[in-house]
Parts: sequence; structure tokens; C-alpha cells
Amino acid sequence: MLITEILQKTDSLYPNHYSREQKLDWCYEVTAAIAETVNKVYDVYTMLGGQEDYFLPPNILMEDIRHIYVDGRKYTKVDNRSFCEMIPKNAKEIRIVYKRRWLPYREIVLEDTYTFGTDRILVPEHDFIIGDNLNVTIDGQTINCNVLDLEGDDVITKDDTFTAGEKRAKIELVLLDETIPPPPYDSMYIDYVIGKIAYYQNDMDEYNKQMTAYNDKLYDYSLWYKQTNPIDQSLRFVNKW
Repeated sequence: MLITEILQKTDSLYPNHYSREQKLDWCYEVTAAIAETVNKVYDVYTMLGGQEDYFLPPNILMEDIRHIYVDGRKYTKVDNRSFCEMIPKNAKEIRIVYKRRWLPYREIVLEDTYTFGTDRILVPEHDFIIGDNLNVTIDGQTINCNVLDLEGDDVITKDDTFTAGEKRAKIELVLLDETIPPPPYDSMYIDYVIGKIAYYQNDMDEYNKQMTAYNDKLYDYSLWYKQTNPIDQSLRFVNKW
């Protein structure tokens, strides 16, 4: 189920005054909990050898590193110090196997006058990332496009997406993220969000009911996932190499 569908069904079942941004944060809490305890997904980051010092990108935390491969030889990471000490000076290639963390769900809606190129929009201090899907509305017409690259404040799309010039426009991030669990377990997101709303509205009976339903579905999903994915989760990578 799409995360946006979770929000729609939540509002339909339990009308509330909380912002879409707040409810997206609660959905992310569910995703982060599932990714941490059930669906552990590992990715690989490659660095060239022969360097005096090695620096990890900010999205890879030391505690998330599972193994290090130096020229094909496997090392188990122990601590920060061992990370650098285990890499030989003559190493040619270092591959870092790390646990992937889901990014928080974002709510971006901008409206202003922007400078357009045929394949770009100049958006000062934006929070877009490569791969984002955008709806850009100009003079009542909506253009859907993907962010292919970023060059400073320039958001790059495919050629001939826009007509060049300064235009008043509304730019919206299209949230295409889906829940991690499939049906029927995906409804645990609805239980959790309604539970959080009830908690902050001091409706403790509703809170207890919803959180019990959430925990039951999370437990059932965990059992189902282990039965259908018996392979060691540390072997489940995002990309092959």
C-alpha cells in the first residue's frame, strides 16, 4: 500500500486535525522499526584503495557496517580504529557491506517564481534528492518529471521538459513510497497512526486498542517473514557484486 493511501484511510477512519507532515513522521516510525527488527537490508559502498585516510559518506554509520572486503578478502568490522588499521596500504579496492536505513518520508510543496531552463529549475536551498518525482504546475498545467541530477540549486530533469524563462510555479514532491509489509500486514501503519493520534488526544481506550492491533500484526508479520525468507538476512543485498 502506498504511504499516501495510509494517510487517506487513517483520516477516513479517524478524522483528526494533525498535519500530513506529522502523520508521515509516524508512518516513518513504523518503517524504521520494521527495517531495524525484521527486514534488514544490506547495501555495498565501494572505495578505491591507496589512500592515506578513508572516510565514509554521512549516510553510512559505523555501527551499521557488517563486513569489509579488501581486494576480495573478508574482514569483520570490530570498532572505529580497526576499520582503518585493517586496510593494507597497497589495497586496490575496499567494499563496505552496511545495513541500509530508510530515509524519512518528506512533504515538500513550494510555490514561488523560479528560473526555468529546458531541462532544469533553479530552486534555492531545496531539499530534493536524485530520483524524486515532481509535479510542477505552471499556468494551470501540471508537468510530471523526475529529478535526474542536482547541480547546486539547479534541479535537473530530462531535456525539453520546460520552456525556458522566469515563471510562477508550484512544485510538489510526489510521494511514491510503499509500506514495507504486503497486505494484510500493511494495515499496521493505520493502527499505529490512529494510535498516536488517540494518545495525543488523551483517548487512552482507543490508543490501547490500536496499539494492541499494531503489535499483533507486527508479530504476525515477523513470523510470516521468517517463514518465507529463511535465508540469513545478512546475505540479502540491494545490489549484486
